[in-house]
Amino acid sequence: MKPHGGGLTSGQVVGLVASGGLNYSIVTLGDLAGWAWENQGGATLTQEARGVLFTIPGSASDNIRQLYLAPPSTDYQLTVRYNMETFPQSQFKFGGIGHKDALGAAGKLDLWNFDGRGDVQLINAQYSDQTTFASQTAGTTNLFAHDIWLRMKVQGGSIYYYYSRGGEMWTLQRSYALVAGYLGAAGYNYLLIEGNESCASSEGIGIEILSYDLVTL
Repeated sequence: MKPHGGGLTSGQVVGLVASGGLNYSIVTLGDLAGWAWENQGGATLTQEARGVLFTIPGSASDNIRQLYLAPPSTDYQLTVRYNMETFPQSQFKFGGIGHKDALGAAGKLDLWNFDGRGDVQLINAQYSDQTTFASQTAGTTNLFAHDIWLRMKVQGGSIYYYYSRGGEMWTLQRSYALVAGYLGAAGYNYLLIEGNESCASSEGIGIEILSYDLVTL
């Protein structure tokens, strides 16, 4: 196993920490170098000892700040581990992964994310653009302390959303055929790592990205 350098190879792993004492390299800014900002709005990435801090400043309006990347041309799987200790403990704040059908303000988003306050709630949320909520399917709540693992897999014409407490045992939360999903069969054009202050306030968000793993299947 080796860190991402630039190209994607099947089986590459970055910064994963699984139970049983297996420790791999900490995710760095270099590992995320292929990702670009959209709707950055003052959001920043900063290297820390445990990983990369994704900071979103407080805003007077609801906005999703995201890193995007064109997905592999074959089936793939994205896994990200987050630490939520830096989240404010009020309002609704989200972080997660997802897809977008097109770049620009009009692009629709399908997100697999978490509310990082005291009682963690996993949500598959849809947005008609970066500021407009459309609908959601709520999932498991209050299972986590500070760290959470999210996984999103596209395989065989379907999408699968998983979560884990330790990075070894995974629970499938939701799955559906791409053609039946919110973005439609042709809408999964960009991968996202995102943060969202869905109730506008001056608090902002801090999310630590501890692990990042993108593999072809």
